[in-house]
Amino acid sequence: MTKTGAAAIERPMKKWTAYVPTVAACGVVLLVAGWPYQGFFIAAPFLILLVWVPWSIVRALLKPEQFIPTAIKICLWIATFSIVFDLNRIYVADARHTADRYAHAIEQYKEAHGVYPRNLKAADLQDPGARILGYYYDSKDANSPMLMYRDTFDPFDRSYYNFTQRTWEFQPD
Repeated sequence: MTKTGAAAIERPMKKWTAYVPTVAACGVVLLVAGWPYQGFFIAAPFLILLVWVPWSIVRALLKPEQFIPTAIKICLWIATFSIVFDLNRIYVADARHTADRYAHAIEQYKEAHGVYPRNLKAADLQDPGARILGYYYDSKDANSPMLMYRDTFDPFDRSYYNFTQRTWEFQPD
């Protein structure tokens, strides 16, 4: 005898509701850590998963009926972490590309005028804001200017451009 109506729907729905907490937690991690300058928030869930995943694998091996649900949950978490890390890789590449463009424009300004620009506007560059990129130059100081961009994964890390060597120098927190 086959079940019809609500009873036929109840069993498959009950099966998928077991994943709601995992999907919700993955969504929260994506919402919190998936933005520029917020990637470091993934550290706490990552440490929790370092304990949870081996424990879940052992539990799934001891209870074979738990193997598929555990594998699905682990895949959801792997996908979440992959998305967050890939987004941050894109953010870092974009920030570096923008900073390289600004460094090149500042160097071209110096070649054309013999001095560094006093500010980004003098070099026909739009100021993206100190949160993204910073530029400072004091014409009284004999040193070269300072161009810096923030790391998009950890907002406390910065990279500074060395105008003498034409290289970026990473400055961790």
